Amino acid sequence: MHSRSAPSLNRTSLRFVVWYAALATALAACSNSAHESPDPAGSTDMPTSPSTPSAPSAPIPVPRSRHISFDDQTEGQAPRGFTFGLTGDGKPGRWVVTRADDAPSSRFVLAQADDDPTPARYPVAIAEAPKLRDLIASVRVKCVSGFTDQGAGLVFRYADDSSYYVVRANALEDDVALFHVTRGARILIQSAPAPGIGNTWHDLAIEMRGDHVVVRWDGRVVIDRKDTHVTEPGRVGVWTKADSVSWFDDLSAEPLGE
Repeated sequence: MHSRSAPSLNRTSLRFVVWYAALATALAACSNSAHESPDPAGSTDMPTSPSTPSAPSAPIPVPRSRHISFDDQTEGQAPRGFTFGLTGDGKPGRWVVTRADDAPSSRFVLAQADDDPTPARYPVAIAEAPKLRDLIASVRVKCVSGFTDQGAGLVFRYADDSSYYVVRANALEDDVALFHVTRGARILIQSAPAPGIGNTWHDLAIEMRGDHVVVRWDGRVVIDRKDTHVTEPGRVGVWTKADSVSWFDDLSAEPLGE
């Protein structure tokens, strides 16, 4: 009787052993798979693709020519794109965009509106660009008022408040004059008669190549000289003297071709 029941018991045990071995193998495989999965936060052992460097941004081009009419500026505010300085003594200039019914182009002009009468007072408003050595530059000027002086000028080859050229019209003296400013001192190079300046718009222009400068007043050559006091490239701008209230429009500058 015992000999007949033993084979049945052995077959049951064998099936249990096989089932248990299969279960253990499956559990071991799951455990190994969990250990090999990447960390949810990102494993440092996992290979990463190298990032593609961004292309360098293109440099902002510096304009070589410029025309400024002030028509896109804000009335009553200092003009954008300019820096302001003072040669000599007295108060700095008060440079504001002003509405003018007789403006040469559209309706806005640049005005120097402070009337400090200090005689050796030369406020300047300088365009941030371009910076030129050999150039053609021009501006429309109107000498509006002034008791001590009524002057309006065009600055070129400006390095700073102590080094530049300026050609100016003066309604009290009825002339146009070219100066160099060296170490802060304004020195006359040449002047020429120009009657009828006051309270009227005029064209003031220069052409300079190397040491040769030509000044035009309303399109007519009035000065033709050579000078070597300011030789480096510089910016352009506008200028007044003492208590001059002066208006400016259509400031332009371009490189002089070879």
